[in-house]
Amino acid sequence: IANGVGSEGTVNVRDVYEINGNTYRSELEVLGGQAATLVVGREGRGVLHIQRGALVETSANAYLGMFADGHGEVTVGGESLGLPAELNVGNRIVVGNQGTGDLTINDGGRVVANEMIVKQGSGVHLLGGTLSLDLLDVDTYGGIINMDGDFIYDVDETIGSVDFVNGRVEPGDS
Repeated sequence: IANGVGSEGTVNVRDVYEINGNTYRSELEVLGGQAATLVVGREGRGVLHIQRGALVETSANAYLGMFADGHGEVTVGGESLGLPAELNVGNRIVVGNQGTGDLTINDGGRVVANEMIVKQGSGVHLLGGTLSLDLLDVDTYGGIINMDGDFIYDVDETIGSVDFVNGRVEPGDS
C-alpha cells in the first residue's frame, strides 16, 4: 500500500456476515510462502484499517514504513458476531523499518506475530484489544509502546524498555 515516493493509499478490510446460519469473514491474505510480505507505506503514506471482525494475514513479515520516505499506519479493532478484527503475521512485524509507522490496536482487535520491532519515531498503541508476541524489540532511541489493553508475551526477552501504565501483561506458555 503506497509503493511509490509521495504516493498515498488506504485499504479497508471490514465486517463479518451471517447468511443462512453460516458466518463469512472479510479476509485479506498476502500470498507467496516465505516471501509473503505485507508492506504498508513502502515509499509513500499507506493506511490499512482492519475492522469489525475482519482478518488480514501473511505467513511471513509485515512492514509499516518500509523505506525512508515511507509511513505506514495500521489500525485493528472492533469485533463482530463474536470475532475480533485480526492481524496475523507468521514471522515479524517491523514498525518503522527505515521510515515511520504506527500500529493501533483498539477494543475488539487482536494482533499476533512471532516478533515485533518498533524503531525510532514509530509506535505501537495498545488501546484495548490484544497483542500477542514471542519477542518484542523496542528501539532505545525512540520507539514507543503505549498500553491500555492485554499484552500476551510468550518468552522472557525484551530488547529495549517498555513502560506499562494500564492494561494487563499475561505470560503465554508458562
